[in-house]
Amino acid sequence: VRAGARSCPFVERHLGALPRKRLIERVGTNGFRFSHVLIRLAACQSVARDDRARSHDRSVGWLERESPYLPPGLDEILGHLEPTSEPRATP
Repeated sequence: VRAGARSCPFVERHLGALPRKRLIERVGTNGFRFSHVLIRLAACQSVARDDRARSHDRSVGWLERESPYLPPGLDEILGHLEPTSEPRATP
């Protein structure tokens, strides 16, 4: 995840606290990643399904715009993201 160009004190304060709690780690100057896959999973599952689907749709659109020639393996990620916008059958 990359921090945006605009600065927001609230976001910066909370992003600063997450590495101290070892929930995320900094990657480069503006990047972050979850410290463990289970933390990422818990964070993802705490977001409402509709909100997660909208976020996935935005991510797919951004990846398609930024990477017209997808590197190997990225199509698998896009395949994972795209189905969230389709209704799922209830078991």
